[in-house]
Amino acid sequence: MMRNFFNYRVGLVLLGAVLLGVFYGQASKAEQERSASMTPPAQAHILARDEIIIRKASGEELPFTVELALSPLEQEQGLMHRTALADNTGMLFIFGDEAQRSFWMKNTLIPLDILFLKNDGRIHHIHSNARPQDESLITSNEESRAVLEIPGGTADRLGIESGDQVLYKVFRNIEVD
Repeated sequence: MMRNFFNYRVGLVLLGAVLLGVFYGQASKAEQERSASMTPPAQAHILARDEIIIRKASGEELPFTVELALSPLEQEQGLMHRTALADNTGMLFIFGDEAQRSFWMKNTLIPLDILFLKNDGRIHHIHSNARPQDESLITSNEESRAVLEIPGGTADRLGIESGDQVLYKVFRNIEVD
């Protein structure tokens, strides 16, 4: 009788441990999924950075440091999950051809100005202060070779307008060392 009672108690303890493990395992999995949706996915590598100049119609030149989104994976990730973007910084998306481009703000946590650029680096359309996490498509009015994303409100604050030009080697509008 004592042996059966002991086996019964051991069985209950083991069953309790299994149930607690399942409970905590599920909570942990749910927490991992929530965490994964809130934090940036691990990137395989750091994006290359470079310097660009925005030359306004007045001749004023504005320097920016940009991350380069060159591959489809880098372009898909873009500035998603970022909580801040410093002044005079941004991300330059460079494509292999001129085509209609569409962007959205899914998983983008900060407002952005999205500048659509022609093959020569000329800005032909600016979408100001794109709303964070908005899944509406933001489409270029014309075919674009590149897109520059900068902190929301920067274009207005610095007087950047359509017709201004981004100077960068891919546009062949500067001399390359």
